[in-house]
Amino acid sequence: MSNWKITGPPRFFDGVGMVYLVGKGGSRFNAAEEDELKALLAGWQPIETAPKDELVFLYSPPQSGDYPDDIRIDVDFFDSENDCWYNHHENREHFECVAPPGSQGPSVEAPYTHWRPYFTSPTN
Repeated sequence: MSNWKITGPPRFFDGVGMVYLVGKGGSRFNAAEEDELKALLAGWQPIETAPKDELVFLYSPPQSGDYPDDIRIDVDFFDSENDCWYNHHENREHFECVAPPGSQGPSVEAPYTHWRPYFTSPTN
């Protein structure tokens, strides 16, 4: 994600404001780069930068079997003591205990690719 660079001078568009051209070095975006840029612009950050032991929102890309418009947003925290995403790990352990042999369940590795801060409750 850190490879994004402003590639041209800003331009002003009526009704929009200043627009900056960005790229990663190539002349065209591929689908993954386009998704990555949309995530950045929406406030999502790369999973590698997620805080430890803090509840956050997490995004996972569509999985096989999802409906085309499915969006996967989870709430979880990285348990630094056990070196895993806590809720994902708990779901996987439960699946392994109760699922019939040959069943498909949660992946061993958490599928999260982006995170953003979890909101706090109002104090009043």
